[in-house]
Amino acid sequence: MLENQQQNNSSNKPNNRQQKNSSAKAKSSSHPLVAVKKSKIHGQGLFAKKNIKAGEIIGEVKGKPTKKDGPYVLWMDDTKQGFEVSCILKYINHHPRANACYYDDLTVVALKDIRKGEEITHNYGDDWDWA
Repeated sequence: MLENQQQNNSSNKPNNRQQKNSSAKAKSSSHPLVAVKKSKIHGQGLFAKKNIKAGEIIGEVKGKPTKKDGPYVLWMDDTKQGFEVSCILKYINHHPRANACYYDDLTVVALKDIRKGEEITHNYGDDWDWA
């Protein structure tokens, strides 16, 4: 049904899927340090576009507070307050030997030197099932 509506639409406006894809590409290409690519860990991941030094700020998380869980929600230490990430940093996947971390001020910082092409990861905690 949706395909038929798109084919019958004579306007050249992109459909929602095209808008989301181009929006993700624009965000990815506009960030100076990182880009979204296919991940061996899980789905999409965040990768270094250039070498990143330990202690360097990768970015600041953008989003909004939430009380509902979801795929891009960070939970603040033992509180019932979550934060739904809406920027490119939402693609940071879990790894027990992480190379980056989220700070309380919602910045993401490299824990060690990260090579160009390496996936940016964060340790979500011991309770995270990542296998």
